[in-house]
Amino acid sequence: MLFAETTHEMTDNLILTTVESSIDGLYTPEGHFLTENIIDELCDSGNDTQVLCTCINPIVNWCLRSGYMPLYTTAFQKTPITVVHVLVEYLAKKYQGSEDSIDWKEWLDDITKKPIGRFGISYRNFSRTILAVSPPVWKSFDAWSETIMDEKLDSELSWEYKDLEMILDLIRLRCDNTHWIVNRLLPRVASGYHNEGHSALLIQLLFHIYQFRKEPQLKHAKAMFESIINHSDGKLNFSPDRLEPTEEAWLVQTPRHDMICGPFVRLTTECHAIGAFVEASRILKETFSLFVTEKVKWILVKDPFGLIFCLITPLIRLSADGLWRKVPALLEVLELLVRKIIRLDLPRQSQAVGGLAFPRMRLWVL
Repeated sequence: MLFAETTHEMTDNLILTTVESSIDGLYTPEGHFLTENIIDELCDSGNDTQVLCTCINPIVNWCLRSGYMPLYTTAFQKTPITVVHVLVEYLAKKYQGSEDSIDWKEWLDDITKKPIGRFGISYRNFSRTILAVSPPVWKSFDAWSETIMDEKLDSELSWEYKDLEMILDLIRLRCDNTHWIVNRLLPRVASGYHNEGHSALLIQLLFHIYQFRKEPQLKHAKAMFESIINHSDGKLNFSPDRLEPTEEAWLVQTPRHDMICGPFVRLTTECHAIGAFVEASRILKETFSLFVTEKVKWILVKDPFGLIFCLITPLIRLSADGLWRKVPALLEVLELLVRKIIRLDLPRQSQAVGGLAFPRMRLWVL
């Protein structure tokens, strides 16, 4: 009778007996085929973790001792965490005192072929398992993983919002290596291919770092902020194109400028709060210089009052409170909006201390 037809009817003891009895014949094609079926059925049949470990562990141990890699690879592909747990126990005994000499590629070559996102997930899961079993072996694994990660970082150009959790996991797991985080990981993430998903990733990454900055793993949050902003190449600037859909601006309901502008105001506010003053000032200067240059794109906004209230006022208030240097372009944008609202041909900003200067007007009395 085929193993696949009887697995669900076996008791745990019978499964284990079947596994143990099959090991003696693993070198034969029949034995290899039977054991592969056992692994497939155990992993696919919904057995609990204890049953899975009890049955898979003897097979993996046999593979490690005998050096029979085809079956090890099959087990690793089906249940990697279970296999890694057994592998670490084996390596801890074999390389006690010389863990640095472990050739991880021999055992974990499959994960090196994955794209960086999936490699990061594997690193996270394996790192926790290995550290719990043997810290010395984990240290060797971590050093090897850093080399692989650097190679993947050098070739990775596309980062998207879906990578956020993986990046945060890497930051937390490798928090002891601040130099790698600030000078390798974050610059590569920030300088990736520019698209809307990438900008959203950077903004949310900064928000998360700020929100959890008091965690020990994020104690260098200020340096992380500076690294991301300095390598973002303007991706964090607020584009006038995002204010309103220009082609449909007069066909849709009044836009919610609080929702549209809120993330940018929050970003600049948190930059200051964390101490990244220079970076915050640069974002503001570049943003509003672009607003002035491309005023034709946004000057006809449906709700100029909302724009002043939700974007300009909060930033001017921060400037007035002395949180950073005043940005002339920001005041120029405000003036453009005021002119639009009151529809007067007011003179431009005066450079004199007295502020705006109005020309003397001659009144004619009839």
